[in-house]
Amino acid sequence: MIYYDDLQWSDSTTLSLIYEVVISMSRLPDSRNRFLFVGMYRDDEVTDNFTTRYDSLQRSKSVNITDIHLPSMSKDDTTEMIMSELRLPKRIILHFSDVIHKKTSGHALFVVQLLNSLVQDNIVVY
Repeated sequence: MIYYDDLQWSDSTTLSLIYEVVISMSRLPDSRNRFLFVGMYRDDEVTDNFTTRYDSLQRSKSVNITDIHLPSMSKDDTTEMIMSELRLPKRIILHFSDVIHKKTSGHALFVVQLLNSLVQDNIVVY
């Protein structure tokens, strides 16, 4: 298994290497049952080079691709997460969760990181 995060920031050489590894592994006998490549990227930040390589992989008959789209959290999702973590009612954290959602654009990882940072810096105490 190979895991690669932030593919959208990869240069053309890296993308070419990944492409060649995936294509080469798919051509080996029984490798389709033993090789897994997990690539993550932000679809709003991809380059033309990335799109070209990705489209080539999708057209390849020897590579199985499964797309899983993970949208950002809504304001309500962010509010629910903060309510759960801080164990406070909605009326108390509503404005706070709006600020958190705006700062993180609803990215779950960023919400968690920002909350942890605020707790570590004693800005939020519960």
